[in-house]
Amino acid sequence: MKNKGITLVALVVTIVIMLILAGVTLRLALGENGLFNISKQSVEKYEESVQNEEEELDELLEELKHIMPEEAGKEVEVPKAEKDKWDLTKVTPTADGKGNTIPVPKNFYYVGGDKDSGFVISSVSGDDLNNSKKGNEFVWVPVKVINDMVMCKEHTTATITFDGVNFSCDGNGHPHTPNKEYLVGQLYTPTTDNGFTAGIPYTEYNENIIREPGLTTVDTDENLSNFLQTTSNEFLQELQEEFYKMAKSVAKYGGFYIGRYETSGLNDGEEPKVQSGLVPTGNINWYTIYKNSKKIAQEGSNVTSSMIWGSQWDYVLNWMQDIENPTLTEEKKYYIMDSRGMGWYYGETGNNEHKTGIDLIKDGKVTNKEKNIYDFAGNFEELNMACSGGTVRALRGGSYKLEGNVRPACNLRLVRPDAIYEWVSSRVTLCINLNPGE
Repeated sequence: MKNKGITLVALVVTIVIMLILAGVTLRLALGENGLFNISKQSVEKYEESVQNEEEELDELLEELKHIMPEEAGKEVEVPKAEKDKWDLTKVTPTADGKGNTIPVPKNFYYVGGDKDSGFVISSVSGDDLNNSKKGNEFVWVPVKVINDMVMCKEHTTATITFDGVNFSCDGNGHPHTPNKEYLVGQLYTPTTDNGFTAGIPYTEYNENIIREPGLTTVDTDENLSNFLQTTSNEFLQELQEEFYKMAKSVAKYGGFYIGRYETSGLNDGEEPKVQSGLVPTGNINWYTIYKNSKKIAQEGSNVTSSMIWGSQWDYVLNWMQDIENPTLTEEKKYYIMDSRGMGWYYGETGNNEHKTGIDLIKDGKVTNKEKNIYDFAGNFEELNMACSGGTVRALRGGSYKLEGNVRPACNLRLVRPDAIYEWVSSRVTLCINLNPGE
């Protein structure tokens, strides 16, 4: 019995010691400074280090793109930041020769220029900057911050962001997703100096001032039935849907395309064209321009065409805000604020038929082409989608009827949508289509 007693005590002691050792082991393994935590922290530090190295490598590759850029017009890989956004069934990532990648819609072709000078595409392969193949030509307008183009109707001073799928608004500290009825255009008002340098937007949404999308008091059921075969309620919903999709496309792909020339062939029964050497369509009402501008984009294509929105016009003005007018002797005279000598205005000779895309040359330089866009100032005044609370729609730029300091590129006038004038036309924009459900 004595030996058995000793054996039992030894067993108990052994078990106690083992439990103590197990506890110590567990503390060493699972404690705050245990092996598992140390291992986990090591893994996290390693993963963080790898991520940092990848980010540094991406930055280096981006720098190399600008130092040794791909040939302009060459198909390249999608930028890393856009991989989860761009649909490669709809666009071809294309180098601009300066280290930037532009989403070119399928069945459109690179013509010339770059992101800063104006990246030009055409609907016809082999076209050039002289538009010799007579394709419809467009210029890429890069939009870095979507909040510079759109705002939330409920919280106009809030920040709008886009995550690749949805918009979000941080209004009053309560993030939400603005629906189609509340996403509206960020429109700007000119000042007396450099106009858009300060970027002064209408900070309050008001039905009685310039706005989009929206209806005028002329957009009655009777008028809309005659012009567009629709009703006021249906038309408002259509405009809201179109604006929402345009804004989403701009946010997703980082920009939109603007017609390089003013639009011709906008009358019913004609083929709309964005080509040089043609006379823009005048003596036409807003409704007919709205309807037929959509025909530029062929059915089943990867783009949607539209009469230019007011927010798109203002964004282009912001893009051009630092361009000086070399034809003036006054100090700090900017193109968008005083367009004399930089467009086919009253008193200029050499384009009596008022064709778009005809070079206006001063001291050996073409002056009516900025960012590779022709006649943004002068030739014809151009209707867009913005409206006011009364009977009117927005009319921008100037025409051959008046001088460039009276009707510069930033000029804003308001006219009835059912009125017609021989010197009033419009311009088309393209947006890359979204996928169903987006």
